[in-house]
Amino acid sequence: MQMITSDEALAMTKDGTPPAAVSAVFAQMPADQALLAQIDFAAIAYYRDNPLITTMMQASGMTAEQIDQFFIAAAQL
Repeated sequence: MQMITSDEALAMTKDGTPPAAVSAVFAQMPADQALLAQIDFAAIAYYRDNPLITTMMQASGMTAEQIDQFFIAAAQL
């Protein structure tokens, strides 16, 4: 399952630009929550128990099991 493009992943590592799918979720949040979410998203490390990450992945249609598998696969990189 491809959630972001290669170009979006590269932009994210270069200057923190969130992928379009992530920006769309931010746009649906109240301004104060969106700002905190953008700050949280710009983190260097992501953790499975982070509520923002869970919300973002569920918004993309992922199940809890798929999110778990994503983190398991990421840990093996």
